[in-house]
Amino acid sequence: MSYREALHTPYQLLLMMQHDRIRVDYGAEKDEVVKVSGKELLKKKMERR
Repeated sequence: MSYREALHTPYQLLLMMQHDRIRVDYGAEKDEVVKVSGKELLKKKMERR
């Protein structure tokens, strides 16, 4: 993403894009890469409350 694109992108969308990364599940037996979307992270966060 270029500086100009980041400048004109809403802040909330930038935060969601930041959380839309590939994450590693360290509890698994093997080193498996677990892909988690922003919606899934938000759902887990809301369930904890």
